[in-house]
Amino acid sequence: MEHCQSARSPAGELGAGKMELSVLIARIASVVYLSAALGAVLSKDQYRRVADDMFKNAALTYLMGFTAVILGFLMVSTIISGRRSKV
Repeated sequence: MEHCQSARSPAGELGAGKMELSVLIARIASVVYLSAALGAVLSKDQYRRVADDMFKNAALTYLMGFTAVILGFLMVSTIISGRRSKV
């Protein structure tokens, strides 16, 4: 059980949760970006057609933007509320 202590921050449990959430978000975003980049490299024509179709449809473009704003707000508010509860 001694090896589990290395995951804790030197200041104790107070700072441990802040970085864990940020690292989780970064890992999720990296998988999404890497898979999109790999798909774009392997199938350029397909990605070009999908991008053209997405931006031709105004409702879909609005929905993508709205979803991005909501997800960004949820991530930021979760981080901020986590900091408030730990302080």
